[in-house]
Amino acid sequence: MIIISLIGGTAVAVALLKVGKDNRQQVDSVLPIVDSRPSPVLGLNEARLQTGERVYVSHNGNFFLVGNLFQVTPQGVVNRTEIAQREDRLVELAKLPVDSFLSFVAGDEHAVVTVFTDTSCPYCQLLHQEVPRLNELGITVRYLAFPRAGLNSTVASQMQSVWCSSQPENALEQAFQGGWVQADQNTCTGAAISTGFELGQHFGVRGTPAVVLPNGELGEGFMSAGQLAEAINASSGEGELH
Repeated sequence: MIIISLIGGTAVAVALLKVGKDNRQQVDSVLPIVDSRPSPVLGLNEARLQTGERVYVSHNGNFFLVGNLFQVTPQGVVNRTEIAQREDRLVELAKLPVDSFLSFVAGDEHAVVTVFTDTSCPYCQLLHQEVPRLNELGITVRYLAFPRAGLNSTVASQMQSVWCSSQPENALEQAFQGGWVQADQNTCTGAAISTGFELGQHFGVRGTPAVVLPNGELGEGFMSAGQLAEAINASSGEGELH
């Protein structure tokens, strides 16, 4: 059994109200579709928008459904929309250059989490204090820059100095402790800051820290090392991290 929930998707729903007649060109101007593929529902395609949101479109383009697509399986109810979004996040993260990330690598790595962070964010500072314990649990933490105030903000300049430092992990530690990091005299453009910020916007990040689990699930807010390990275990269905 397939169920489509129309809860959520407010921005898309409002845009749909602006679409008058069943005119594909008019629809495309309001809802720019990046790509589409057949959905599990006969007669509907799953279309991904530039925002990363999804709508379900009839084959002739005259009808849209906005919201989450659920499937009832013998194992329970599955949110097919969320599964597709998780897959997309992992694909997009895999495309990023290595120098987009600042990584704190576990010696005996069992899992990798990606954290959108802001050095001026108190909860990001608290989460960073958990990194040594996370590393002990076999969890590598890799940071992407997400200056909440935007790319022209003071914190964005600070984060550019961190990412462009000759010792960026040490510089990040200093910045999280409230210190100002001086920019190194090098040719670093700070492209990693805009890369992280733009990807975070694409993922729908609204606050920091925002954590992408190994399965692509996205959550926002502070979690202790133990809570994060539990979330990873729950998402993977594998044995516990000790």
